[in-house]
Amino acid sequence: MQNTAIQNELRRANIRARVPEEIKRRWQDAAFMRGQTLTDFLIVAANKETAETLMENERIELSERDQIQLTEMLSRPPKVNDAMWKAMQKRLENMSEDT
Repeated sequence: MQNTAIQNELRRANIRARVPEEIKRRWQDAAFMRGQTLTDFLIVAANKETAETLMENERIELSERDQIQLTEMLSRPPKVNDAMWKAMQKRLENMSEDT
């Protein structure tokens, strides 16, 4: 169970937050419904949100890197060799036969 895993880990850091009483009550209710302590509930919720945020950020970074790589590749296209010329000629012939 998730509670046991969290309870078995060594806790070495402390975080304090001041929140409105109503929010704290809602968190406590949700934790109770899950059979967790408030601390465990908040750790699980924060870890879930953290993982989602980091994954979104990684996707953006990969996307930006891919864009840079694509731009570099397009700015330096490969030289046309004999095989490419033959393929282009064959494609043009096929296109003219289709019309």
